[in-house]
Amino acid sequence: MIATETKISKLKLVSFGTITKTSGFKGELILKSELDYIPDTDVFFVETEGYIVPFFLASHKIKFQANNSVVIKFDSFNSEKEAESLLNCQILVREDSVIYETEDNGESYYAGFTVFNQKNEIGVVDSLMDIPGNPLLSVITKENKEVLIPLNEHFIIKINMLEKKIYFSLPEGLVDLN
Repeated sequence: MIATETKISKLKLVSFGTITKTSGFKGELILKSELDYIPDTDVFFVETEGYIVPFFLASHKIKFQANNSVVIKFDSFNSEKEAESLLNCQILVREDSVIYETEDNGESYYAGFTVFNQKNEIGVVDSLMDIPGNPLLSVITKENKEVLIPLNEHFIIKINMLEKKIYFSLPEGLVDLN
């Protein structure tokens, strides 16, 4: 335990947010993000009772919601009761895992992510078109065509930050409209 504490204390950690409540009954947590970035990691550090404890993300899934809220699930929690122990705790991530959003020419932290409709690859994200109420991903296909995909939480299956992949379940024919 002492060796782990020493290693963690040497890491450069930055605040990602504070856990504000649980979500559902499977141990998901909602945190209020303090900054506009996405951590490129599956390890989060929770400051609890004076200790910094590492937790691993379950299935690399992070759901983004309005007002800088993020839904996460750690693999060690499988019920709401277990997750409640982390309420109001600070979440930290390694500084080198932070991907800051850029604001030049509509570029985004999703640039370079591979996009899938179910398991079928659509292409690679070129930029984010930040249209109020309807943000769109500009995706370039292997045929070098642009496809616009709504960045809508109802269509997103999962976002794998480590592999830089976004999986959607898109309405039939949407990709062909472009």
